Amino acid sequence: MVNLRKAFTLFVISLKDSFKANSKPGKMKVLFPIFMVLLYIVLSIVTFEYGLMFCQMLAEENLEYISILMFYLAAVLVMFMMTTYKARGALFGAKDTQFLLSLPIPNSSILTMRILNMMFFNYLIGSLLMIPPTFAYSWFGNDVNWLLLIVGLIFIPFIPTMLACCVGSIIGLTISKSKHKSIIEAIMSFVFIFLIFGVAVNFGDILTNIFEMSEDVLIVFKQVYFPIVWLFKAVTESNIVSMILFAIINLVCLALFVVFFNKAFVTINQNMAEKFRNAQFELKLAKQYSQTISLLIKELKLYTQSSIHMLNTCFGSVSVLIFALSTFFYDKSSILNAFSQFNIVISPEEFVMGICGTMIALSCTTPASISMEGKSLWCLRSMPIKEMTIFNSKMLVDLCFIMPANIISAIIIGINFDVNLKSMFLIVLFMILVGASMTHFGLILNLLFPKLKFKTDVEVVKQSMAANLAVYIPMIVLVISIFVYMIIKRFIIFDFFVLVYIGIMFVILVILHVLLRTYGVRKFRTLYC
Repeated sequence: MVNLRKAFTLFVISLKDSFKANSKPGKMKVLFPIFMVLLYIVLSIVTFEYGLMFCQMLAEENLEYISILMFYLAAVLVMFMMTTYKARGALFGAKDTQFLLSLPIPNSSILTMRILNMMFFNYLIGSLLMIPPTFAYSWFGNDVNWLLLIVGLIFIPFIPTMLACCVGSIIGLTISKSKHKSIIEAIMSFVFIFLIFGVAVNFGDILTNIFEMSEDVLIVFKQVYFPIVWLFKAVTESNIVSMILFAIINLVCLALFVVFFNKAFVTINQNMAEKFRNAQFELKLAKQYSQTISLLIKELKLYTQSSIHMLNTCFGSVSVLIFALSTFFYDKSSILNAFSQFNIVISPEEFVMGICGTMIALSCTTPASISMEGKSLWCLRSMPIKEMTIFNSKMLVDLCFIMPANIISAIIIGINFDVNLKSMFLIVLFMILVGASMTHFGLILNLLFPKLKFKTDVEVVKQSMAANLAVYIPMIVLVISIFVYMIIKRFIIFDFFVLVYIGIMFVILVILHVLLRTYGVRKFRTLYC
């Protein structure tokens, strides 16, 4: 049986430890939570605006209720996708699992604690995709039971989290004995995520087809995900019975998962902890390489040992590469005309620079490269190697593998969209400078906010301050750049704007390189675990 008290105690300890490890003394300890709260508020406002827009579109037919049904269903889908993405590292890859299993604590309590850790983020997703759209629904004079909505929000992550854990365990068991299990797992995760993404992109067409076959909208959503209808009736009709049914189905799924997965949890973790050993060992002369090449090989091994790290940094590059290949088969004009729905006229050059520049700015390996060293950092520091040589090897992982994929994608899209040679050259040069700047910037952020003590790779790759700032700051810069360009585009040509941006990025790259050679070297010498 599950000891809920012990499971909740472990969850609280894990949560406190995570926040303590992420906290930094000084102003950042206060500013970062404020930044996250402001970001949450902004996202809530955006979701509310979308809720108002959908309700206004559906109000003419008195179908506003479809809006919150769609948002509730979207919340379930996003929870499932995000949990599947991190289930491997959070549920099975924790470094303290063997230690916890050796304590007099039921395995079911440890498993429940891991599930609660994953559901913590799902509650943030649920509150963003459920509360603001429901408020927009009530804005049109519809009755809403807010108390039952909060109760429903407590239970809604259970089923998508359980399903995601099952998928993660299947992937883990499938590749546990493989020599290159991290790479295989990353590929399998890519395939699965793209399948889910394909369903999400075509979700409107799927619902339209279902609507054509059914006269009752609620029957449609029952066919897609039947517990959502119970939650909907509880919130909009104050139906206590529906809420009880919704709570029971979610609690039963959680209980069944913990009970039947209890023994498998230990087995899977033991299998995941095993390392591949070659049965036929042959002694050969060791190959000699330069310091930079040797460190690069070492960094590649460190990078490919973490499927979470690969998935997080390669997802954007792989996505844009698949999109680039798909442009051979789609009508290019229809892609550009899609922006006209928002009264935006965009040229092929602007489209290529926007999509590929964004991906190369957000797909960077260095914000977690030093933290991933963990307790073995002392080995790297004790070597008779210059700090800049170590930094260069870490940046080369990004520059040699992530950047080329983005540049190839830009060239393919540029060719298919008939971008002229001069503009294409400027765009590629711009992407090279952005990629080089991001590798320096990510490394500096990791030196500023190292996270050398962690239980899972997810904490470093997704939850550390360096990893988050490496995403949010480029996004803010991107939004500002687009806003400035939209204002001045009528006065200047595109090539001149890119040329000016290239000059700015070159200056930024020089400044970051100087900072890395001075402050970065001094900071690296002070790191310890």
